[in-house]
Amino acid sequence: MITQMTQNNISALANLMSNIKPDWWQYQETLDYLAEIIHIHDTVGWVFGESDQSPTGFLICKDFAAYSCLSFESWGYNDNGNFAVGQQMSPLFTVAEEYAQNKGHRLLRLVISSTDTTCHGKPLGEYWQALRDINSDSDYYKFYMEYGFKVSGFLPNCYGKDSHGVILVKEL
Repeated sequence: MITQMTQNNISALANLMSNIKPDWWQYQETLDYLAEIIHIHDTVGWVFGESDQSPTGFLICKDFAAYSCLSFESWGYNDNGNFAVGQQMSPLFTVAEEYAQNKGHRLLRLVISSTDTTCHGKPLGEYWQALRDINSDSDYYKFYMEYGFKVSGFLPNCYGKDSHGVILVKEL
């Protein structure tokens, strides 16, 4: 079951997030953050699971109308108690894509860590070469590529020295 993120399910969502990735999300801080962003007009999100009160996955997006883009800001699911971001996200990605198309958007965008890619742990050098040569054997990277995302740029060193953000876009 997929439902939209609302005031009624953010407590359950904060619980999920803090359980699967406690080094990123602590329950109360996450709940406060979700309670704040739920009221921002350009934020939209979805949860999936047996019910909206027992979610096993989530996707939170920002709607950038000026760029005709829906940006995936935070997402993940519970893979036997562990945080994961791969194939199981497909139903939520599909809902977000339909939402974006209904809004008349032309792009989906997300940023992933360079971890597990060929550009991780070293300077990017010439960006055009890094864009040309980037690859990964990770299941989640393969999922993004199979879903139709393409590498379109970098956020150099955004996660630390030689730990880059990799910008992926999908044209709708």
